[in-house]
Amino acid sequence: MGKRSERKMHMTNEAEAAIQALQGASENAEEALWRAVVACQGMPFRTATGLPFTYCLKIGQNGQPNRELLIDRREKSKTLSWSSVCLAFRRAREIGYADRPKALGDIRGVSYVYPLMWRFGVLRVPEIVEKNMSLTLDFGFFRDLKEAETMNQLMRTTPEEMGLHSRNILKLLERLEKENISIVSMMLLRHNQVLYEAYWPPYTQEQLRTVYSLSKTFTAMAIGIAAGEGKIRLDERIVDLFPEQAKNAPNSPQLQMLTIRHLLMMSTGQGSEPFHQENAWDDAISAFLREPFADAPGETFRYNTGATYMLSAALKQRGIDLEEYLREKLLTPMGITGTRWIRDPNGICTGGFGFSLHPEDIAKLGILLMQHGRWNGQQLVPEWYVREATTRQISNGDDPNSDWAQGYGYQCWMCRYPGSFRADGAYGQFGVVFPDLDLIVILTTATEQTQEELSALQEELIPYVKKEAGELPPSPLAGAVKERTADLALPPRRGTRNPFMEEKVSKHVYVSAPLMGNQQLPDSAEILIGGSGLFSLETSPIQEMRFAFGCDKMYWKVQEGGKEKEFVLSMRRDFAYSEADGHIYAGSAAWRTLNTLEMEIRRMDGLSGGRMIVRFQKENLLLEAEDTLISVGGLGISPRQALTVFGIKKD
Repeated sequence: MGKRSERKMHMTNEAEAAIQALQGASENAEEALWRAVVACQGMPFRTATGLPFTYCLKIGQNGQPNRELLIDRREKSKTLSWSSVCLAFRRAREIGYADRPKALGDIRGVSYVYPLMWRFGVLRVPEIVEKNMSLTLDFGFFRDLKEAETMNQLMRTTPEEMGLHSRNILKLLERLEKENISIVSMMLLRHNQVLYEAYWPPYTQEQLRTVYSLSKTFTAMAIGIAAGEGKIRLDERIVDLFPEQAKNAPNSPQLQMLTIRHLLMMSTGQGSEPFHQENAWDDAISAFLREPFADAPGETFRYNTGATYMLSAALKQRGIDLEEYLREKLLTPMGITGTRWIRDPNGICTGGFGFSLHPEDIAKLGILLMQHGRWNGQQLVPEWYVREATTRQISNGDDPNSDWAQGYGYQCWMCRYPGSFRADGAYGQFGVVFPDLDLIVILTTATEQTQEELSALQEELIPYVKKEAGELPPSPLAGAVKERTADLALPPRRGTRNPFMEEKVSKHVYVSAPLMGNQQLPDSAEILIGGSGLFSLETSPIQEMRFAFGCDKMYWKVQEGGKEKEFVLSMRRDFAYSEADGHIYAGSAAWRTLNTLEMEIRRMDGLSGGRMIVRFQKENLLLEAEDTLISVGGLGISPRQALTVFGIKKD
């Protein structure tokens, strides 16, 4: 455990001189930056939220430091590329002030370069952030839970300290692997402390996750806060909130009865969601109001994302923007930053989907719900409302073996384990709360085997969590858990290098060609890569592409919409990162046969990506692409052309 230090951060004369030189540098600024980075290695830093870390430089085979930083934080480590540091440096000098790390851009490892830029004196930050980054605790864990709470952070501990055997963690991991469930991240919390967490590369802790319908639970919390403030009523009629749009909707007794509470319960009585209507998103409010009814509101559960959109729109009618309201009333008090929402063409947050956040943010939501709306002693959401939201308000089935038939609250699903409930998003985005066990489980995955995912949790872990369990002695399996966690990763492409073909294809530029008389232009790179949860993709078709190889990497360069994008793919059985149009991508490539190259690219704010097969022929190449998500349901995944032909560009 860390201990409190009475001294300020010690800075050597060399470090002070390097930082002063950097602040005054106009030419060769990046070399001055490098000297400052070298001089400050080993010194204690803190992130914007107060998490302690330090860094050192990786040493190459020649015994000299590489231009890569090895970040050490809580017995974990990660590599920070020099290009990320330089990108943040250029952005910091350009804007001068950044209220949060993401203001520097979507940079891998931005949580760590942000305090470096502040410490180096090239970036100004808000007072509260400066206070967090100036804390003088030595590098290590928080001293106790209270200290972590004051910084809105979650304390880390071990399974045994929370009364859970490490062997049960191993069994859960083995079961999920056996079920072939593609996991992105996992967090287990007990007594508000993280007892286990894992992230499957190429995904990392710092990257935003799109969480699909888990967004709905956050929208419901905004409604609860507004209700507590008297800004909206749960029994308020929808026609009273939208009088102008209601005038143009088919009049019916069901529409006259419909209330905010019915929207929360998914019991609108409508026969289907409104978004099947052509151009529904041009005026989603009107589309919702004209959707025919099959039942009276409140009688039947029928899942309806349009209902959650209407909750967001209802707040907007009262002058409340969902994103801004949540940030002010909920997210900022909980130390949640850097999130983002998708909006419709009229500027209204989608509400039922389109929220992107970090796994730890979902964990904080779980704590808030388990504590009936309280956070660090402050009642952020009315207690009565959270109790209603997390208990069964309407029946949604009678299958005892289904976690989708145990009842529904206010944008929350009930689970099979008595008293448990969850925030739930497509493809396995779960925040599951077990109040009587004081346990929270966070899973972000890319799978349609969602029942198998929840069954694995409730069969391999939950039965072994004892309600009154005290601290257990250290387990000999703790080391095995660490080793297993360190080895977790999504599988990259596997194959061999092919020097002959690599040299051959590198000489050519490939241009789009009509396919058997079909004049349809090829897909854009973003559509080929795709990814679940990404609802707005660049559609400019690829005009030409090139391939280059070197240093165990492949460089796929595409020309589209008048600009070139370059994607970097590793060829050493892992992933390489690159940036294009402000988005971070991870790529892996390998030769399957002499003439067939396989590429996998994932946009990091999605949950899946594209797997492309490129077959090189004498005068052209054939390109096929599919999503990495098995049995795609179509949510946010753009359909790809079955086959695209590119010919060799003639001089």
